[in-house]
Amino acid sequence: MQLTAPGLVLRPWHETDAPAVQAALSDPDIARWNPQGWPVDEERTLSWLRRRAD
Repeated sequence: MQLTAPGLVLRPWHETDAPAVQAALSDPDIARWNPQGWPVDEERTLSWLRRRAD
């Protein structure tokens, strides 16, 4: 399912989002509220995405 509004698209996460998610989870300010353990590698990123796939 995808929801859209002017300038906004909400959709489920895809594994192709992994590079952007990994960069975000590596940011200290984002990591403060979304702890994943360090380093945030590809495996942890894909796990994060899969947990949110439902």
